[in-house]
Amino acid sequence: QMEQNDPPRRTGTKPPKRLKGELKGLKHKHYQVSSLASFALNQLNHWERKQNQAKLTEIIEEFCHDDHAGKLAHELVLGAHTGRHAADEITGEWIVYAEVGGVNYYLTLATHKERQQTQNNRLTEKPHTRTAFPLRTKN
Repeated sequence: QMEQNDPPRRTGTKPPKRLKGELKGLKHKHYQVSSLASFALNQLNHWERKQNQAKLTEIIEEFCHDDHAGKLAHELVLGAHTGRHAADEITGEWIVYAEVGGVNYYLTLATHKERQQTQNNRLTEKPHTRTAFPLRTKN
């Protein structure tokens, strides 16, 4: 929700978290992007979890028995997506923001591939960011 008057809605993503280190004082929230990389990461994250291994084995064994590729794809894709969405575990890229007086100030977007130091540099090198928002910087 970008505006205060937006109706609240479930995103299925992880809840906001406070950043640590140089960006202490800021928060980040995952947002879902429509990309193959984000889709694949969520699939991988779901099926690699220990609690999902039995279901994965069941799906694969069923496929080996009935050889129904469409059913296999459906179970794998929808099983992972609905499972992660229901548990608010969809991961995506990051929105980095500062919350000041109950208002969110969106500062930058970041990707999972991007190194933490690159994000830090992008935020701490801007003088207005250092003075306007509660950052703990090296200066």
